[in-house]
Amino acid sequence: MQSRRQNNDHLMIVVPLSKGRLSRLLGACDQLAIFEVHARNKTVLYESVHKAPPHEPGLLPSRLHQLGVDVVLAGEMGHLARRLLEQAGMGVVMNLPPKTPAQLVREYLGGEL
Repeated sequence: MQSRRQNNDHLMIVVPLSKGRLSRLLGACDQLAIFEVHARNKTVLYESVHKAPPHEPGLLPSRLHQLGVDVVLAGEMGHLARRLLEQAGMGVVMNLPPKTPAQLVREYLGGEL
């Protein structure tokens, strides 16, 4: 995935959550797990969980862009959400299994997704 921060080794990765695991649908998530990672070293520098904004068209992609997210690891999402995320410069990895956010980020950094 390309990063909006082309000259920076740090990436911001978000995993939409439902009950602590990957949400099946992006719009149905209740929380967002955000990881700041060092891409070259493949290490997590910081992790936080935030309440997801209300499900309104365009609101979540806008919020993720404001947070500086580079990559979204997701289950499923609508075409509009995907297009808005990609237009904002975020990479999108979809159709992932319902694992914990830390597992998904490790697999992403390890090139397994």
